[in-house]
Amino acid sequence: MKKVFSVLLVLGVVIAMAACGNKKADEEARIADSIRVADSLAAVQATADSLAAVQAFNDSVAAAQAVADSIAAAEAAKTPAKKTTIQKVKEAGQAVKQDAANTKALRGGGTSK
Repeated sequence: MKKVFSVLLVLGVVIAMAACGNKKADEEARIADSIRVADSLAAVQATADSLAAVQAFNDSVAAAQAVADSIAAAEAAKTPAKKTTIQKVKEAGQAVKQDAANTKALRGGGTSK
């Protein structure tokens, strides 16, 4: 009787261990899967953040270019200021020098000034 009882006890222990299974391996697999998913989501978020930063930079560059274009257009639309007497004399002197150089070149003259 004792042998039968011992055999039944051993079978009960074996069945109980088989029913419980290897919970540790399942838990490790679940944790590894959770870590993989978290890393994947972090990579997607990092990509989205970098794309947003690039878009913000491009928008700021475009805004700066628009401001520069509007300033250039305003400068071009300004009426020219009146020339001072000194500016007029300088321009006249440059025109005379240019005419003299052109005349000298037509006559085959030297290159000295």
